[in-house]
Amino acid sequence: MVERQRVVVVGGGAAGSAAAAALGQFLAQLEVVVVGAEERLPYNRTTVNKGLLTGAAIDQDVVLPGLRDLGVTWKLGRRARSADAATRIVELANGPRMTADAVVLATGADPCPLPAAIEPAAASRVLGMRTASDSLRLREALRHGSGHILIAGAGLLGAETAGSLRALGVEVTLVDLADRPLSAHLGAAVASWAHAKHLRAGVDLRTRTAVVAVERVGGGVNVTLDDGSRVRADAVVASLGVRPAVGWLRDSGISLSDGVSVDSGMRVLDHRGFYAAGDLAAVPGPGGTPLRTEHWGAALAQGRTAAASVLADLGLAEAADDAVSVGPPGYSTYVHGTKLTMVGSAHDAIDEAVVHGAVGEGRFTVALLDREGRISAAVGVGGARIANRLRGLIARRGEIGEVDHVLGEAA
Repeated sequence: MVERQRVVVVGGGAAGSAAAAALGQFLAQLEVVVVGAEERLPYNRTTVNKGLLTGAAIDQDVVLPGLRDLGVTWKLGRRARSADAATRIVELANGPRMTADAVVLATGADPCPLPAAIEPAAASRVLGMRTASDSLRLREALRHGSGHILIAGAGLLGAETAGSLRALGVEVTLVDLADRPLSAHLGAAVASWAHAKHLRAGVDLRTRTAVVAVERVGGGVNVTLDDGSRVRADAVVASLGVRPAVGWLRDSGISLSDGVSVDSGMRVLDHRGFYAAGDLAAVPGPGGTPLRTEHWGAALAQGRTAAASVLADLGLAEAADDAVSVGPPGYSTYVHGTKLTMVGSAHDAIDEAVVHGAVGEGRFTVALLDREGRISAAVGVGGARIANRLRGLIARRGEIGEVDHVLGEAA
């Protein structure tokens, strides 16, 4: 009997579960081991601050289908301690050490900590919002509290969470250092629209402000802001962005910058037998610049591509043609019930132009421009159709003057 080759997938989020599902079709030839830090099968994490938080979805609803009977080996509630790029040995905390023929790195990203003086007794009331457990802890704080949550960080996750909480009738104080939160992600016009949307929804939005201290008081916390004011809340949600979860790879021999650099097949550069997918993977973007995309859909696609590359490299399948696209990334978010769709990246945008509708209308689209007047991204508010029509123009960094022609062709 031919000995099966072993593939170790480190991470049980979207990327890891997608890779495992694809690899699980070859269990006659492969032993597939999935290491997950949470003590549960992978689930749809996009529901954490939406359906799970509001109660519109229950725990059983969000478990990803088909994984329970997949036949792979699940090592849940376990964390990887280290990996060796030369030997392909992965060591788990408290053992064991596993030698693999291929290793898929899919540990995602970790929330940035709240940079404030947090009284030890208050630490349990300072929450992230990245896992199902985070959502359940926040619901528990609300169940026994006064119904007031302070969110530190009004970016994409903070804005979504504020919307979910207001839909439940919870009082929300939303704090951010920026004058117009979301402008770095979506541009000034859409950020101003979102600002007004928060106010209309009854959010106490405090910009150019930061949390400096959190103290436990009774069943809740007192939160001190840098302007000297205090807010009494049931809990603080820290929503200050994430960092690639690569600390366990520090001594692996793999080069770490902003995540792990891979080729379009999700192969880790210069390290045969290693692959990376999801929030920690830096994929070649426009012009070859490594680009991480922190989005559920991208993680699923990257996980499947990593699995296809593993199968090809182990001689179990033809080389896949569906390498991850180097075209513009995209994602959607919600601000108090209104869907926003982003195509491209705003990282080098310095100007913008409304290309459909008008700011404040139910539907409008804004193009974001780089310093040469080329379109780097588009944001659709209330509808994705126009932003998606500009995808090709964004991919080749076309000029703003081409928009009418492109939209006219697609009409």
